[in-house]
Amino acid sequence: MAVAPPFAVLGRPIPRVEGPDKVTGRTSYTADIVPANTLWAKNVLSPLPHARIVSIDTSRALRVPGVRAVLTAADIPFKRIGRRLKDYPILAGERVLFIGERVAVVAAEDRDAAEEAALLVEVEYEELPAVFDPLQAMEPSAPLLHPDLRSYAGFPDYVPEDWRNVCARVEINRGDVAAGFSRADLVLEHTFRTGTMHQGFIEPYATVVAIGDSGRVEIWHSTKAVFRNKDELAQTVDVPAEQILFHNITVGGDFGGKGAPGDAPAGYYLARITGRPIKFVTTSQEELTAGTPRHPSVITIKSGVMRDGTLVARDVFVVYNSGAYGGFRPNVMDGMLPGARQAGEQYAVPNLRLDGRMVYTNEMPRTYMRSPGQPQAVFAVEAHMDLLSRALGMDPVELRIKNAPRNPDGSDSSVPSLLRAAADAIGWPAGPKPPTPNPQP
Repeated sequence: MAVAPPFAVLGRPIPRVEGPDKVTGRTSYTADIVPANTLWAKNVLSPLPHARIVSIDTSRALRVPGVRAVLTAADIPFKRIGRRLKDYPILAGERVLFIGERVAVVAAEDRDAAEEAALLVEVEYEELPAVFDPLQAMEPSAPLLHPDLRSYAGFPDYVPEDWRNVCARVEINRGDVAAGFSRADLVLEHTFRTGTMHQGFIEPYATVVAIGDSGRVEIWHSTKAVFRNKDELAQTVDVPAEQILFHNITVGGDFGGKGAPGDAPAGYYLARITGRPIKFVTTSQEELTAGTPRHPSVITIKSGVMRDGTLVARDVFVVYNSGAYGGFRPNVMDGMLPGARQAGEQYAVPNLRLDGRMVYTNEMPRTYMRSPGQPQAVFAVEAHMDLLSRALGMDPVELRIKNAPRNPDGSDSSVPSLLRAAADAIGWPAGPKPPTPNPQP
């Protein structure tokens, strides 16, 4: 038997399996799919962050040559949908809760006709007070964005009833925080804010829906969650799951942002009414104003520390801005971001109180982006640790090593050795080493 040749990965270029097809243009994305007789669809989006819909007039839009259908909430069954928390409608019927919320949808023979018709849908609004800051949204005077929140499927009923606009929470209570602060040599508190960040995928959201003569529904959709979207769409439009086929198609970037059904429910109703395939492709402007980016946050950390750098108490308040809806997050921690816990458990603190909340505002809905909630939390914790080390006059690496977490079984973790190795690699505390010059030929 011949001996297999040695195989090494490090130091060798390994071609991507799908690379040649992508760089030569052979790969098909959802936007490339055009079944016969396809109609182009275009959403009509709200220009206001919070308003009551007084009336919608579609008559001018329907007179545009090539327009085959214009749907509003009155034309389809009302159902709140979502990946876990069922809190958003397919089309807004009574109120809009953010700039970019869908209020109607047009289907036409070509993209230009669909876009022209969408501009001619006349919506009369009665503007309502809006709130954009999650801390202000929890104030008693803030507008209540979801009056029937506690009746929504998937709502965690352990959220206190008097918490305004809060749709998810997490808490950690360990030790005696008050006693820890009382014995600390130094107590410092800082508040950190992070902003909205789009996932930055190159491919925009795109959806194609076709219904065959037998009633079989075929979907091409820019999503990584094919089976989950199939089950969710089946529940949304009341079609047996075995009657729905989600085609497996290349996704042009996701980074956590393409897990929801998007325009598939509206596409289904348009396809059923017109008897023809329906195609949506969002623009970059729509993606950035009405998409589902990363959650902004407001994180307050108060720490009690001894002069030798030992943390003895910490109080953490984590608030994520959910935007207008919470149904775009998956079924993890009842709709809370996993990173919230990391704000309290990054270091070993014997006395800890963490209060994490997910809060509705009149901004665009948010969803996952890589490491959901963790970059926000880690940024706040590490910036706070730097400020603590400055106040103590202590090396920031040594402060972290001194308070490094232990393994679940109580044994020493590898964190101290990893921190020391990283510090040595950059020549800490002298600073990063200059790059090694390339050898001369």
